[in-house]
Amino acid sequence: MQRDPPSFPRPLTFDPDRWTPGRAAGVPRTAMIPFGVGNRQCPGITSH
Repeated sequence: MQRDPPSFPRPLTFDPDRWTPGRAAGVPRTAMIPFGVGNRQCPGITSH
């Protein structure tokens, strides 16, 4: 998903600035699923 050409110009280029507030607003919500979201969460997260 993070390399989807319709969502990201130059998807194979390392570009951490794509997540700056001004540019991130133009990224579709479904274009990125952060690690630790969903059924398989990060093992470092504990729920009590």
